[in-house]
Amino acid sequence: EVAIAKLQWYSASGGQSDRQWQDLVGVIKVQAPAIDREGLRQWASRLDLSQLLDRALAEAGPDS
Repeated sequence: EVAIAKLQWYSASGGQSDRQWQDLVGVIKVQAPAIDREGLRQWASRLDLSQLLDRALAEAGPDS
């Protein structure tokens, strides 16, 4: 999943990579109709990235 990879890259950068963050939010927006939110949440939880995922989903907007 691209969104999980972007979350990992952003986290690995110490939260300093604006490009990875914007890419992540963009992926969520574009894939919104087909995105498996439950699957994303499960992977984010396993990788200790739940807070970042929640932030990205909120930033992507309610239609995402």
